[in-house]
Amino acid sequence: WIQHFQCIDMERFAKQDNRIVLGRLASGMPWFLHINSQRWPTDDIVVRQAINHAVNKKLVVQRGNGGIPRIAGNILTPGTIGYNEEMETIYPWDVGKANQMLDDAGYARGDDGFRYRDGKRMQVEFPNTPNPLSELYKLDLESSIGIFVDIPNVEFATYINEMSQGMYTHQWTGGVGPDADVLYAKYHTSNYGLPGRAFAFLNY
Repeated sequence: WIQHFQCIDMERFAKQDNRIVLGRLASGMPWFLHINSQRWPTDDIVVRQAINHAVNKKLVVQRGNGGIPRIAGNILTPGTIGYNEEMETIYPWDVGKANQMLDDAGYARGDDGFRYRDGKRMQVEFPNTPNPLSELYKLDLESSIGIFVDIPNVEFATYINEMSQGMYTHQWTGGVGPDADVLYAKYHTSNYGLPGRAFAFLNY
């Protein structure tokens, strides 16, 4: 079982004569960016929705892993009990729509190209622990909708503890399980503040 590997490395490994690589789509949650709903500016649902529309997920997967993995449009993978195919099309890539949403919500672009509200620059955090996507995400989000992305190098154990305290806006996460109950650890309020557990801090 290997996590956080580069699919390009896997492809090179598979070409070796004495190796056989078998792949399958695991049930449960795909790897995705968990967004903190309590930290500014992602405490605004409009910002979270705009980010979903703004990120070119196909391009990120192509650059990060050679386009090998399936692009996730859902918080559950196909084959998982509770999976709803209709959710795959809720957030299509639409940079124009994302920018319009932020404009309408009062997040105006400054002379530096970044967006501001009440004099405060919009900033999200996606620490590099390391992972293959922080730098790509930064390039994509900053150029498409003008939100600054901070990608500090943080040791993983430190990051997990700080993340549980709500110190960052983004967490790279996923999980394997047969049904939608896999979401419990990531979203139920009883897990708020536990390292590696619920990070979105949703309160509806």
